Amino acid sequence: VNNNETTLTNDTIYDAANVLVTMSMDRENLGKVEDITRNSFEVFGYDQQDVVGSNVAILMPGFLRKRHQSFLVRYLTSRKTTLFNNQRRSFGKTKKGHIFPINIYVSVYPSLKNGLSYFGILRPIKEFKQYILLSNNGYVDSCTEDITSELSINLNKSKVHISDLCLELGKVNAAFAF
Repeated sequence: VNNNETTLTNDTIYDAANVLVTMSMDRENLGKVEDITRNSFEVFGYDQQDVVGSNVAILMPGFLRKRHQSFLVRYLTSRKTTLFNNQRRSFGKTKKGHIFPINIYVSVYPSLKNGLSYFGILRPIKEFKQYILLSNNGYVDSCTEDITSELSINLNKSKVHISDLCLELGKVNAAFAF
């Protein structure tokens, strides 16, 4: 699979930085993590035993987590998707609530033990960019670790609106309020 940033090969698939995860395709356990590599702690802050048995959405920022189950159900009912066998750039979310960019590769994985499963490669992207993800109503959904420390915000304790972080934006919005 080609991507502007990297090509998946045996060397990149089995890179020690990647988190490999298998998830249930069974309707009753849809998205439930069956197995995950041990390095999930270094990447996401979760121990293996914390993730196995949970829905894979715990590794996602809120805006993705809210939609993820419907993506899985849609695939089960239609067998149509644009995600499988393509590498996509997205975001992962740590146990502490910080986001970071990742490349995701997902395919269907047949197993004698579990039947059909989803198999995902989560490849962290090493870059120095900072991100703030906003909800539709302008509240901060998630952000990178450096932003939370630089701005002294704790998203686990309170909601933060983007206009609270960018006073000039608040003034512009107020000028156009009716």
